Amino acid sequence: MRIDEWAQRFADPDPEVRAAAREKLLEVGPEALPALTKCASSASPKTRAGLWGILREIHKRQFKSELQNFAANPRSVTLERAALALSGIANPDLDVDSYVAKLNAFSNDLILLLAPKSETEFNLEAFQNFMAGELGFTGNSDDYYNPANSFVDQVIDRRSGIPITLCLIYMVVGSKAGLRVEGVGLPGHFVVRFGEADADIYLDPFHGGRPMTHHDCRRLVSNRGLDFSEEYLEPATPSAIIGRMCRNLAGAFSLRQVPVEAREYSEMERLIAL
Repeated sequence: MRIDEWAQRFADPDPEVRAAAREKLLEVGPEALPALTKCASSASPKTRAGLWGILREIHKRQFKSELQNFAANPRSVTLERAALALSGIANPDLDVDSYVAKLNAFSNDLILLLAPKSETEFNLEAFQNFMAGELGFTGNSDDYYNPANSFVDQVIDRRSGIPITLCLIYMVVGSKAGLRVEGVGLPGHFVVRFGEADADIYLDPFHGGRPMTHHDCRRLVSNRGLDFSEEYLEPATPSAIIGRMCRNLAGAFSLRQVPVEAREYSEMERLIAL
């Protein structure tokens, strides 16, 4: 039976017929999307709602599949696409390509402001001014635990988020522009290191990209009642970043008493940690 014929069964009054059509379309998966989208656009309002639900579920499964690929091989999926896939689980209608294009556009604009790589001080100031000044990225301290702060697409739209999502955007934009920008997962607070591995330059995107030193990082950890370890300053791997984002999302949805989403992101965290 063709996709459009299965789609037409959503108009059937028998719930078992509709359930069988749903399972069949989900089984076909992404290959059903073009025909299913066409059918949904011309269907009756009641049937259209059911078809759009199928479309969203197929998209959601695609995002989860991409994260599964990332978990198996982090190099198979770029960091920004893996982060946006996390957004796609909650918002299956997300247009990932449009947000990747926005990040690329930011990088292209930044390139025009940079000097040769040897001009570290100049490029550091240009990077800070561009990300925190021109683009206006900053921390959301008023509504810190809102799940939106952990969704990269929404952080790009609102220019506001929590440390790890802001750092991820700094990393992606800076790296695409030819800068060395690495994530550093301090306990309870994410920052980025700017420049070569031996450079004592860190930035705190949550606080407007303010510069930090090794001493500042040590003090930040100590202020949280923890003993400092040099291991805290090691660059975070893509898997560690995405896993930490999953944990943040699971916690944020738990606080809002949304157990389904909390469970989904906890499952994703466990998958990536394997």
